[in-house]
Amino acid sequence: MSAPEPLWKPALCWPGMQPKRDMCRSSYLLLPFRPYVTSLRRVGVLIRNGRVLLLPATGCFPLEQARFSDKDRMMKNGMVRSAAERQGEADQRDRILEEAESLFLKEGFDGTTIDMIVSRAHISKSDFYLHFQNRDDVFLAVARRLIVLSGRFLPIPDGPLFDQLAALGPLMRRGQVMQPGIGILRAAIVANRFSSDVARQVYLRRASQGDSLARLLMKTAEADGARFDDASLCAYRFGAIVTDGLRHLAGLRMPGADDQRAFGRYAAHIFLYGYAAREDGSSRADIKEGGKHGWIAPQPVFPDLPPTRKSQESWNAVLDQAWSVFRQAGYDAASMDGISDRAGLPKNTIYRRFGSKVGLFLFTARRRIDMILAAPVELEKGALTGHEILTGVMLDMQKRFCSEDCLALSRILIAGAGEHDVMTSTVCEYLVQQVIDKILPIVLSLIRTGDLAIGVAPDLAAWHIFVLATFGSRFLFIAPEGAEEQLALASEAAEQFLFGIFRPPL
Repeated sequence: MSAPEPLWKPALCWPGMQPKRDMCRSSYLLLPFRPYVTSLRRVGVLIRNGRVLLLPATGCFPLEQARFSDKDRMMKNGMVRSAAERQGEADQRDRILEEAESLFLKEGFDGTTIDMIVSRAHISKSDFYLHFQNRDDVFLAVARRLIVLSGRFLPIPDGPLFDQLAALGPLMRRGQVMQPGIGILRAAIVANRFSSDVARQVYLRRASQGDSLARLLMKTAEADGARFDDASLCAYRFGAIVTDGLRHLAGLRMPGADDQRAFGRYAAHIFLYGYAAREDGSSRADIKEGGKHGWIAPQPVFPDLPPTRKSQESWNAVLDQAWSVFRQAGYDAASMDGISDRAGLPKNTIYRRFGSKVGLFLFTARRRIDMILAAPVELEKGALTGHEILTGVMLDMQKRFCSEDCLALSRILIAGAGEHDVMTSTVCEYLVQQVIDKILPIVLSLIRTGDLAIGVAPDLAAWHIFVLATFGSRFLFIAPEGAEEQLALASEAAEQFLFGIFRPPL
């Protein structure tokens, strides 16, 4: 009997069909070679709606139903996989995921290969490719698995909106750095150098845990008149405020439970009502004068450098060459030999000056931060309202953060925080300190003009301007598209900073 003509109609394929990966999923029946299929060594069979579909590697076409109408006969002749075989394949897939998870968390994305995974899982490469297409594919599967295990959605407690947000704060703060989710996020940041799409998908999957908060905000907008641009983006902004931006991702020690609860309540007040002042100068939010509510001020400590006969300009040139290596390879993969070659200096000379690779990175990162924040904040000339001033500051900080150097430095800090937390937290604290010093004069000026409440802690308010402008870790994976979106995000961030989500009438 001759094989029927192929009928290449999309309707005969299911959405997202990937035959090389999906040939052995449990929804398939696997058919070995038979004489009546002379052109194929191995084909898949799917029974759907009473029809039998033959699926070669390039598509699918229907066979006469009468040819294989007796499923029992097919099972008896070994033409259909048994339940035990399907369970064996599921167990094999789980074993691959377990070993891949262990390797990705230990070795990182770039340090893990398919050969390492199949060796640890005690399978062949052909077995691996029955389940996954490539390393990116298994990495995404591991990421989905870990995020599901850590909780698909944030639990929203019952009660008034303020109490709900205040209770969510500590949960989001701890969840940001909880293992193994933070481990896979760090691996995704490293993966960004090889596949930005993979890193983006991992971030979106992780960020989707805040969907329950977005739904709560939509209900609040309908019932109580809250205003914001987009519920998901608004939920991200609350997450950025309550988790203190990138500080804990970069290795800063988590504060105690009491401080977390205090800061959660403070963040909820600021998120709902903002920093703007009433006519009498008081705050719309319930904040205490000078209180930081569990917020830890930056305290970076850099090692002392020994005296040298070389000029500072010469050492700056060395730091610039070191940065080019760190930016391209990341901290762990950067070698002192490579830096020595790029700088044109003996390795021993670099060690005598900076003591170690850690010391070299500390001063390299400090110089890079100084360069990123060197230029004055650009604001339009003329009489500006408080909102216009803050929009200009937000836009300026957003552009600085989205520069190649700042994004690369942020990725290095987050990716390296697991093993080098002292180094990464020191650099992060220096960044926070420099950002506050840059924005603080503007905050003090807005307090004097009555745009911001008198009881505001100026340094914390300055840091929150940067946090809202840069969206926490979002821009590491999803950059704003074009000047129009940049301005829209900056304007909304300024509104959020001033008035929260319960804003004065338009």
